[in-house]
Amino acid sequence: MQKLNPAERMMQKLIPTHFKLTYQYREYHFTQEQLEHSKPKNSKVNLFRIHSSDNLLGLILTLHISFAMSARKTALFLRMVFNVHISGQTVLNYAQAAAHYC
Repeated sequence: MQKLNPAERMMQKLIPTHFKLTYQYREYHFTQEQLEHSKPKNSKVNLFRIHSSDNLLGLILTLHISFAMSARKTALFLRMVFNVHISGQTVLNYAQAAAHYC
Protein backbone atom coordinates (compact mmCIF):
# COMPACT_ATOMS: atom_id res chain seq x y z
CA MET A 1 0.00 0.00 0.00
CA GLN A 2 2.97 2.32 0.70
CA LYS A 3 4.32 2.05 -2.86
CA LEU A 4 1.08 3.19 -4.53
CA ASN A 5 0.72 6.77 -5.72
CA PRO A 6 -2.39 8.77 -4.66
CA ALA A 7 -4.34 7.91 -7.82
CA GLU A 8 -3.60 4.21 -7.37
CA ARG A 9 -4.58 4.37 -3.69
CA MET A 10 -7.94 5.89 -4.65
CA MET A 11 -8.47 3.22 -7.28
CA GLN A 12 -7.50 0.52 -4.77
CA LYS A 13 -10.18 1.78 -2.38
CA LEU A 14 -12.82 1.76 -5.14
CA ILE A 15 -11.77 -1.54 -6.74
CA PRO A 16 -9.85 -3.59 -4.14
CA THR A 17 -9.50 -6.63 -6.39
CA HIS A 18 -7.64 -4.64 -9.05
CA PHE A 19 -4.36 -4.70 -7.14
CA LYS A 20 -2.73 -7.81 -5.73
CA LEU A 21 -0.84 -6.46 -2.74
CA THR A 22 -0.40 -9.67 -0.77
CA TYR A 23 0.75 -13.13 -1.72
CA GLN A 24 -0.78 -16.22 -0.19
CA TYR A 25 1.69 -19.06 0.26
CA ARG A 26 0.32 -22.57 0.49
CA GLU A 27 2.27 -25.65 1.32
CA TYR A 28 0.79 -28.99 0.43
CA HIS A 29 1.68 -32.25 2.10
CA PHE A 30 1.11 -35.14 -0.30
CA THR A 31 2.90 -38.41 -0.63
CA GLN A 32 3.77 -40.02 -3.94
CA GLU A 33 1.17 -42.75 -3.38
CA GLN A 34 -1.62 -40.23 -2.88
CA LEU A 35 -0.88 -38.58 -6.23
CA GLU A 36 -1.09 -41.71 -8.38
CA HIS A 37 -3.68 -41.66 -11.12
CA SER A 38 -6.71 -43.83 -10.80
CA LYS A 39 -7.10 -46.37 -13.56
CA PRO A 40 -10.34 -47.80 -14.87
CA LYS A 41 -10.98 -51.42 -14.13
CA ASN A 42 -10.40 -53.99 -16.82
CA SER A 43 -13.57 -54.24 -18.82
CA LYS A 44 -15.33 -57.51 -19.46
CA VAL A 45 -15.78 -56.40 -23.07
CA ASN A 46 -12.91 -56.96 -25.47
CA LEU A 47 -13.11 -54.28 -28.18
CA PHE A 48 -11.37 -56.57 -30.65
CA ARG A 49 -14.21 -59.13 -30.39
CA ILE A 50 -17.32 -56.91 -30.55
CA HIS A 51 -20.00 -57.64 -33.14
CA SER A 52 -20.14 -54.01 -34.32
CA SER A 53 -17.86 -52.43 -36.88
CA ASP A 54 -15.09 -50.03 -35.97
CA ASN A 55 -17.02 -47.18 -37.58
CA LEU A 56 -20.04 -47.89 -35.40
CA LEU A 57 -17.85 -48.07 -32.31
CA GLY A 58 -16.40 -44.66 -33.20
CA LEU A 59 -19.89 -43.25 -33.71
CA ILE A 60 -21.07 -44.65 -30.37
CA LEU A 61 -18.10 -43.17 -28.52
CA THR A 62 -18.46 -39.84 -30.33
CA LEU A 63 -22.12 -39.49 -29.41
CA HIS A 64 -21.70 -40.72 -25.86
CA ILE A 65 -18.49 -38.92 -24.91
CA SER A 66 -17.98 -35.95 -27.22
CA PHE A 67 -21.61 -34.87 -27.34
CA ALA A 68 -22.22 -35.89 -23.70
CA MET A 69 -25.29 -37.94 -24.53
CA SER A 70 -26.47 -40.46 -21.99
CA ALA A 71 -26.21 -44.13 -22.86
CA ARG A 72 -29.96 -44.44 -23.39
CA LYS A 73 -30.10 -41.36 -25.58
CA THR A 74 -27.15 -42.63 -27.60
CA ALA A 75 -28.89 -45.97 -28.16
CA LEU A 76 -32.14 -44.19 -29.07
CA PHE A 77 -30.32 -41.87 -31.48
CA LEU A 78 -28.64 -44.81 -33.22
CA ARG A 79 -31.97 -46.64 -33.45
CA MET A 80 -33.87 -43.64 -34.85
CA VAL A 81 -31.27 -42.26 -37.24
CA PHE A 82 -29.16 -45.24 -38.33
CA ASN A 83 -31.57 -48.13 -37.56
CA VAL A 84 -28.91 -49.76 -35.37
CA HIS A 85 -30.40 -51.66 -32.44
CA ILE A 86 -28.08 -51.65 -29.44
CA SER A 87 -28.87 -51.25 -25.77
CA GLY A 88 -27.79 -48.51 -23.41
CA GLN A 89 -25.80 -51.08 -21.45
CA THR A 90 -23.83 -51.90 -24.60
CA VAL A 91 -22.96 -48.22 -24.96
CA LEU A 92 -21.73 -48.16 -21.36
CA ASN A 93 -19.71 -51.34 -21.86
CA TYR A 94 -18.04 -49.97 -25.00
CA ALA A 95 -17.23 -46.68 -23.25
CA GLN A 96 -15.71 -48.48 -20.27
CA ALA A 97 -13.66 -50.75 -22.54
CA ALA A 98 -12.39 -47.76 -24.53
CA ALA A 99 -11.52 -45.88 -21.31
CA HIS A 100 -9.15 -48.71 -20.36
CA TYR A 101 -7.10 -48.04 -23.51
CA CYS A 102 -7.13 -44.27 -23.13
